[in-house]
Amino acid sequence: MITLQFSRIPPGSWRAGRAFVLRLLVAALLLVLFAACVAGGDKAAEKTPPSEEDLVKVESIDVMLLESFPVQVRALVGGTLADDCTELDDILTRLEGTTFVLTPVAARADTGSCSNEPQPFQKIVPLEAVGLTAGVYEVRIGDRSTTFELQVDNVLPEENAHVDSVTETAPAETDLFPPAAFAAQLVLAQDLAVPSDQIEIVAVTPRDWPDRCLGLAAAGEQCAATLTHGYEIILAYQARTYVYRSDTTGEIVRAEPPPEANPIPPAPPEEAATATPTAVVENCTNIAVFRRDITVPDRTRLKANVSFVKSWRLLNAGTCTWTTDYAVVFAGGDRMGGPDMVPLPKEVPPGTTVAISVPLVAPSKRGTYRGNWKLRSPSGELFGIGKKGKDPFWVVITVVRSSKAAKKVPASISGVVWHDLCAGNGEGELVPTTAPPGCVPAADGGYIANGIFEEGEPLIFGMEVSLGRGPCPSTGLATTIAEAGGRYTFDDLEPGTYCVSIDPDSAHNRPIFIPGAWSTPPGGAQTVTLNAGDRLMDVNFGWDYQFAP
Repeated sequence: MITLQFSRIPPGSWRAGRAFVLRLLVAALLLVLFAACVAGGDKAAEKTPPSEEDLVKVESIDVMLLESFPVQVRALVGGTLADDCTELDDILTRLEGTTFVLTPVAARADTGSCSNEPQPFQKIVPLEAVGLTAGVYEVRIGDRSTTFELQVDNVLPEENAHVDSVTETAPAETDLFPPAAFAAQLVLAQDLAVPSDQIEIVAVTPRDWPDRCLGLAAAGEQCAATLTHGYEIILAYQARTYVYRSDTTGEIVRAEPPPEANPIPPAPPEEAATATPTAVVENCTNIAVFRRDITVPDRTRLKANVSFVKSWRLLNAGTCTWTTDYAVVFAGGDRMGGPDMVPLPKEVPPGTTVAISVPLVAPSKRGTYRGNWKLRSPSGELFGIGKKGKDPFWVVITVVRSSKAAKKVPASISGVVWHDLCAGNGEGELVPTTAPPGCVPAADGGYIANGIFEEGEPLIFGMEVSLGRGPCPSTGLATTIAEAGGRYTFDDLEPGTYCVSIDPDSAHNRPIFIPGAWSTPPGGAQTVTLNAGDRLMDVNFGWDYQFAP
């Protein structure tokens, strides 16, 4: 038995104990509240990292066709990265039919101090367009897409192609400007919301920048202190110039602030430009700025004795209006059969440009040739380009050997052989009154395969395909065996006419085809004509087996 004994607590001691207990309760409550705050703070501090598909958000895509031939194609992809811990490593490309599919590859290194702020990005993506045939192509990344069109087959012509007319294109090895310049052009076009072909490239100068931000770091931006080779790029749009910086590839492009700076000198009042076309304003200055080569860029390769036209685009950067009494004159070097002078084709007020052209003839011997040209005012003043307007503009060509040594661009022929299905009537069955799927009426009143390669029709492989020179019937040039996928190919062909044929009765082919007949082409042979660089991929054959559907 347990006996509890209670002692009487003096009145003063009880009050003191009660106060002590109250203090303990208050302290415990504060501890509970503090723990809850800490736990809530920890939960608030925990940041859920973005999922892999949320690392890159693509918001825009545009395509730029570079002034070259074969045409070079660049895609400009813009958007945001999830946060400042996310880096865009690359954008992969693949061609599916006529669609370029782009896939961004991003990585995230969570340092524990990542912001939740999306980070904007822009990236230039080269598209492998050399060798494509003429047509419309789609470029797709995520749910964004755009298209571009190749007007002609994008294959390199003969190395020493004859140049006998003015053209705005040049061989790929003599691009007017590096790809970085076109990247800047595309960026400015997007910023101004105008077509990129309205942005003119004025000048491109190699530069070394102090860091990966090209010396244009934003406030608080961290930049790798790595010497970066690149360009200073001057662009023009509606009488204003814009200065950009880039790396050598054009993947990094930044505008120098302010982008509206450096206006081109405006044209004079209309009266001054139109009052008297031949009038010369007293005390005005003559100076030109070279904008670009329109035709025959430096070191264009030409055959001996070929006639060509060299064209430049110049800006009137002085204060005199160039009238039609101004002229282009030979100023030394190799004349290349050029005239002494060619009058300007139109009046050129200050701040505007003009295309000037000179007819020339390539020398008869191999080598590199340079001819210098200047402008001449009605008073006889000679002027040109450069800081003081004293330097000539020029043409530089390389004369190469005759066309017999010209590099050939190989062509190819390929196609498939398929089982052309026709579910006609079997032996002893009534002939259907309407053509079954895949069939067309035959001369004997029955049905034969329609000669159209349709979805679901199987391929035939392992047969021998023959190639002959000239129109059909022709064989003996080459043979090939169709691969397991059903496709045959003849590569490295010169331009010309060929006959592609399959003999179903040959010792090799008979076990594969007989019995049956060709649904297309008639007789199992077709004539094909190739141009330089052609890649004909649909020279197909359809076979209708006698005792099969």
